This record gives sequence, C-alpha cells and structure tokens, in this order.
Amino acid sequence: MLMMALVPPATVQPAVVAPKSFGPLVEALEDVAEAYINGREADLPALVVASRKAWENARRNHPPVLTDPEAQAIDRGLDTMPILKPRHMAESALGLAGTVLGRMRPSRTRARLAADLATMLAWCRVEARSWDQVPNVAEACQPFLDHCAGGRHSAEARRITDYLGVLQDDLANRSVPGAKRDLRRLLELIDQAEKP
Repeated sequence: MLMMALVPPATVQPAVVAPKSFGPLVEALEDVAEAYINGREADLPALVVASRKAWENARRNHPPVLTDPEAQAIDRGLDTMPILKPRHMAESALGLAGTVLGRMRPSRTRARLAADLATMLAWCRVEARSWDQVPNVAEACQPFLDHCAGGRHSAEARRITDYLGVLQDDLANRSVPGAKRDLRRLLELIDQAEKP
C-alpha cells in the first residue's frame, strides 16, 4: 500500500490487533521520521533507542501479531538504523512502521497513522527527488477522511482535501519546495483532525 514491502507475505497470517497494542511502536518509529523532516537530526539516535524500547515492550506485553520473518525484519531494521544516513533512517523507520500497521484492525487511529506514514514517506521521497516513488498520499488519507466526514472534524477534513489538491499540482510540477511545504501542512492538519 504505502510502504515498501520489507518481507514477503507469509503463508500463515497472525490475527490482527487493536491499535492500542502496537500503536506506541508505530508512533515511536514515526517520531524518527518526524525528527528528520523537522531538521532535528541530532535527536535521531535517541529516537531509535526509544523505538527499540517500544518494540521490546510490544513484544513482551502484547500477543504475537507479526510473523517470524516480519519480527526478524524489525530487529534487523532497528539494528541497522543507527548507521544509516538520516533520510534512509527515516525511510527505514517508516517501512518498519508500515509492517506493524498492516497488523492493526481498521480504526480511526490506524487510518490516522496510515495517513501520517504516507505523508512522511512522500516528504522523504520528494526530498530525494524520487518522484516515481512518492506514495499516493490522497489514497492513503482517504480512510482517515472518511472517519472525519460529517463529524466535528469535518472542517479539518475539507482542509486536508484542499491541500491534497495543492500537493497534486506541486507533485505534477516537480516542485520540491512546494511539495515539501504541502506535506508539512498536511501533517499539521492530520494532527489537528485527530485532537478531540
């Protein structure tokens, strides 16, 4: 969907879990990418350590939801992350988060995390000028927008939809500054729409 596949699909899939079980791990991994996007590269080593702790906590305190190859890929990814360049570190964190996200039950929280991850990955790909690898942010945001529609966050949902249109124009024009600005604004709007 929005992340690169880390491991081939398993023949036997474990059951999915509620986002509260593995949500903190996804958010810890998301913090790595957010720090890179916000120019806080000095924070990356500590955030990788925090992601490792969140992973160990998720494994210790929640039912198994990942296949052995997926769990091993997360271990390898977290082990390798500290030696990567900052952008690759952010993309690796997003890939690992996408693997975990795939095991969560559909919910508003999962939809918001998926929208965040796609938007952050798009920012990293725009930064690298990897235009053909920019995920479809509008498609990734749609489930979250569906959750927001008609509720108290409908105004934020309309603003997200408007910015998705602006983003499409900037992506079509291959405007790095414009697309990065649009993606940052989308992250802010998604965050605002999540608040009670």
